[in-house]
Amino acid sequence: MTSALPDDRYETWAGLTPLGEQADWRLRSVVPIASPGSLLLADQVELSDGRKVERKRLPGDVRGQDDWTLAGTQLDNEIRTLVRLATRYPNNYPAELPQLIGYNFDAIEPFVLMKSLLGATMVGQSGMVTLLTEDRKRFQLGIYRAVAALHEVDLIHGAIALSSVRWSGERLQLVGFEHSAERGEIPQSRPVTVANPPRAADPAQDIRDAGLAVLEMMGRKRHLDRTGQDKLVEQLGPGLRHVFDQDPAKRPTAVDVLAALSSPVAPPDPIDVDDALKAGWDSFDREHQPPEPWPPFPSVLDLDEDVVKPPPDSPLWTKLRLLVVAIGVLAVAGVVMWMVLKS
Repeated sequence: MTSALPDDRYETWAGLTPLGEQADWRLRSVVPIASPGSLLLADQVELSDGRKVERKRLPGDVRGQDDWTLAGTQLDNEIRTLVRLATRYPNNYPAELPQLIGYNFDAIEPFVLMKSLLGATMVGQSGMVTLLTEDRKRFQLGIYRAVAALHEVDLIHGAIALSSVRWSGERLQLVGFEHSAERGEIPQSRPVTVANPPRAADPAQDIRDAGLAVLEMMGRKRHLDRTGQDKLVEQLGPGLRHVFDQDPAKRPTAVDVLAALSSPVAPPDPIDVDDALKAGWDSFDREHQPPEPWPPFPSVLDLDEDVVKPPPDSPLWTKLRLLVVAIGVLAVAGVVMWMVLKS
């Protein structure tokens, strides 16, 4: 939801921070940003504190209800990906990915704000298709570090191309998460056609698409044929070996590619959410552990028969008892005989 401030230069956009806290941002639009393959509107905005950030939002008009649904899904994908990244990389956030500032999906005008590499070349829109030799490795490292950071938190970009890469000559940033999905999830951000059947998100797709983006930056065609593949890979070096394999299962991971490129910096390491929360869970369990109940009183039926019965007699007591009984019997017999004789 927006409301104009008295000076009419800024609007107030209310939403949530990466930590889920309520906040608002005073901003004004500066210049549109190209967003190929997306139904969303993107522009550079200036915040009231002077920072320039990127904003994405739903379009003002679309062709029909289907496009509205797709646009909403694309914005949801963008927000979900940036929230996941912000949560899993609270420290040492990957420079190759845009960073979430704020968002609101439930407002009248849903939006997302992010800190991105503004002013850099959107490669696919500039006509720049040649990569200098000294920049080739830097480009490869940047794009596969971005892919590795995504895959480490089980996210698949799903639309890597030169149009989703910003390149400054020194830095690279992967943008455009409208078609992103969780590993194994079937994305819902594109219309389903014969040429675009439903397909589960697979890391191997990003691996190949990133390699194709590198080829395009070297002036090569995006579509490879089997006959020229081996020669092409030899020119690219060991870093991209097997990334174009026809069998997705045989393609290397992004971490494997970085290792082959002798990356001087390890891929970003996300926090383990379960491990990070385990101490809190254990503390909660200890503080909220219910008291142990009193043991139930035993029922008569539950008592052991040995407890109810007296202990068995010893042989000595048995003999004494028999002796006493015998003496008693003899005494009674003697009394009876005496009475008979006397009579």
